[in-house]
Amino acid sequence: MTDISVIPRRPAPPRGLLADRAYRELRDRLVTLRIAPGAPIDEDLIGRELKMGRTPVREAIKRLALENLVTVFPRRGTFASEINITDLAHISDVRAQLESHAAYRAAERITDTQREELTRLLDELHASRGTDDPKAPPSGAADHPTKAPPSGAADHPTKAPPSGAADHPTKAPPSGAADHPTKAPPSGAADHLSDAPPSGAADHLSDAPPSGAADPPQALMELDARVHRFIYRCAANPFLEETLGRYFNLSLRIWYLVIDRLPHLFARVHEHEDVLLAISAGDAERARDILAAHIATFEREIRAVL
Repeated sequence: MTDISVIPRRPAPPRGLLADRAYRELRDRLVTLRIAPGAPIDEDLIGRELKMGRTPVREAIKRLALENLVTVFPRRGTFASEINITDLAHISDVRAQLESHAAYRAAERITDTQREELTRLLDELHASRGTDDPKAPPSGAADHPTKAPPSGAADHPTKAPPSGAADHPTKAPPSGAADHPTKAPPSGAADHLSDAPPSGAADHLSDAPPSGAADPPQALMELDARVHRFIYRCAANPFLEETLGRYFNLSLRIWYLVIDRLPHLFARVHEHEDVLLAISAGDAERARDILAAHIATFEREIRAVL
């Protein structure tokens, strides 16, 4: 009898891993309002987009429902939860207490591997730019004409990029997107933060001021989120990390609702430089105090534009 060799099939990814991926993808769409509040959640469509079956998508939706990001109505379907602005004070109250404690624990428990990640986050903070950035770029001034006098644009075109559009020297990015094609409407709930990766800042200047040098607000918010979640992990308390993750996601939805109206987004995001340095130095009390103040200030600024 001749042996028949069977080519082994590539094992399918464990269902838990697929459910986690579906959860992260849906969570990010919900908190950035790419899925607008009140919009229906189509399980079949999401499964096709993520190239997975309905089971992991359903598991992700159950998890999101527990976190108040989606609402399930019997016989009607699943919808993105509405945003209640009055929740901001309650959410911030919890975060100020728990997140400052997470920063305290992070300063005590950060590992060597996490210190390397902290250094990379600091590098990203240093490289980022915002509309309210008080400092000129340390290098590449020709590529970042934010410091040109507002009244002197026509008379001093030397700040424009080498390939600069003659008519708008302080506005056009090197690729020449002069007409702001990606600018979201003021209500912009569903369109903020498209699927562009963080590295695409140069191509998404929709929310930049006429100087054109600022990173998009969405990129700054992505960096802000990664710093917060990094601190949660460094606290080395899975219960604290999970709890803070839920409240942080709810905060993000409110932030993205007003992202184009926040006057000091760059300054708020760059407050993380101080808290990261405090964590790196093991100064637990300073890390706690900085993060508590950061949350309180962000809440006040959001409330001012609502």
